[in-house]
Amino acid sequence: GRWDSGDKPDVKFGVQLLDDYGVRKVLSTIAPTMPRNLVVPELTSNLVAAERKDALRKFANSDFRTKAVVLLGEPDGAYKEYIQGLMLAEKQAKAESEKAAAPAKKRGEEPEEKGAKDDKGDAGEGEGQGDAEMKEGEADESKKDEAPAREEKEEEMREEKVELTAEEKALPCRTPAVPEVHERTLSKHFASFSLPSKAEGFDEVAFAWEAEDACAKMLKAWVLD
Repeated sequence: GRWDSGDKPDVKFGVQLLDDYGVRKVLSTIAPTMPRNLVVPELTSNLVAAERKDALRKFANSDFRTKAVVLLGEPDGAYKEYIQGLMLAEKQAKAESEKAAAPAKKRGEEPEEKGAKDDKGDAGEGEGQGDAEMKEGEADESKKDEAPAREEKEEEMREEKVELTAEEKALPCRTPAVPEVHERTLSKHFASFSLPSKAEGFDEVAFAWEAEDACAKMLKAWVLD
């Protein structure tokens, strides 16, 4: 969709309460009354101090312990392993799809090849009987020679192992099909991006990948870039 992003998917279920986020508003209202762990993975809102405070205010009079987890900088090994697993699965699915489509693609090419052979056969129709028999024999031998080669190639396709390249393994994250944040949303809010702190009301702020100082420098440099 026009406003589609990973942070705010432009989903259309054809159900009004889902499409206009009515269900989400209801869940947001009752969530503070439910004694269970909750995760709020909203990238843009979590980077804007005013919106973080609004989210915390909903849980102010509850028994919830609020925690902000900052994932910024060089990912840890567990995350890289997870990302590589997703990338490998996508690559395997693509290879399987191409392999499954190969026979149909080949069948679509065969009539044209056959027509070319028929034309060639018609052109030599006036030649002698012995010559025609010789050509038929040569064609049979050619088909016999092609069959093992074709089978060998198909076997290689079946046995080919799909792996990530060194370049793919070196990537800190994967590129999603849709942007994590829409460019218009980003241009509107990026100047207000900041890191969370206990002063905002969090019980704990954890920096999972890199230290707070390093994260603050990276975010500042990114905003100013």
